[in-house]
Amino acid sequence: MSVNNVDEKEQVIAINGWLILSWTDAFLQWDPALYEDIDMIVIPSKKIWLPDIAFENSVDNLFLDVERFAATVSSDGTVNFLPGGPITLLCPLNLTNFPFDVQICSIDIVSWTTPERAMIYKLGSFTKDLLVENGQWNIADLNASYIPFRDDGETFSEVFLHIMLQRKPLYQAMNTILPVIMMSFLNLAVFRLPPDSGEKVSLSITVLLAYAVWLLMMSSITPTTSDNLPLVETFITLFMGVSTISVFVTVFIIRLNHGDDSTPVPQWMKKLFCVRCGRSARSSSVKQLDSTDSTDSLGSLGSTDSAETVTWKMMAQAADRVAFYTILAVTVIMLLTATGIIGCKSAYQPVSFK
Repeated sequence: MSVNNVDEKEQVIAINGWLILSWTDAFLQWDPALYEDIDMIVIPSKKIWLPDIAFENSVDNLFLDVERFAATVSSDGTVNFLPGGPITLLCPLNLTNFPFDVQICSIDIVSWTTPERAMIYKLGSFTKDLLVENGQWNIADLNASYIPFRDDGETFSEVFLHIMLQRKPLYQAMNTILPVIMMSFLNLAVFRLPPDSGEKVSLSITVLLAYAVWLLMMSSITPTTSDNLPLVETFITLFMGVSTISVFVTVFIIRLNHGDDSTPVPQWMKKLFCVRCGRSARSSSVKQLDSTDSTDSLGSLGSTDSAETVTWKMMAQAADRVAFYTILAVTVIMLLTATGIIGCKSAYQPVSFK
């Protein structure tokens, strides 16, 4: 058996495999001594009785095209039949831990019209040696169970073959998670550009659009359901929110940079953004002192000129500095939180066969 494709958007799995069926047909028994010691024959499957088999969770074909396969019949009436081929099955996926998720898909084999009193399924042994590797998924485990069900007063046989799939995360990590991490630090570059450069708003909007494109890419591979959203998509949305705030902060900083110097800077804004500007203002005032004006001039400038030397451009530079360290702290905290949550949920996710 091999896994051809897992469609997360449609929540279906395409597999290629075959069934090993064996039963005894009393009408196909003979004495080999009467037929030149022939104890086994191969005949077309349409010439013998075949068990009533259907795939209840199949998307395209409810029944296999069994007429394409031949059956081997032994002299004691034992019939061995190996039908197979590609089949697409419904498989509800839980993408919360994408791309470090583990999924369980089932093949529901049911007796469609023959009740249990006429035909009973019996599970045989199966081996993992016949499993074919897939470039995106590992078949971590297989399990089968027999669960009869009742319908219209009759009991029917049903077999569930459970397939545990573990995603190989390297491809998705390199193409989804790593670019998001790198984009998160581009928000910091916005606040290292000088306010007079004229590119601050362009860069911040470009980063915001990059997050929007990444969300569109995620939505193209995830199902349109609210039951289990991928944590990666949630954190991309949060990073997009930080980028949106960065755009507004950038516009505010540019507005400060182009402020009218004839209007004094409010005192609360100096305390909020310009802690070090007061020192630079005092140092610039000291440089402007006349050598003959000593103690009295220094005192007067310390009380009046410091306010005059704090310009709007200085406030813009200070706001840039505060925004840079704030966004840096928020980004690091969000990355550490995302790594911890996704790592813990991936390591301890309760995945088991039902």
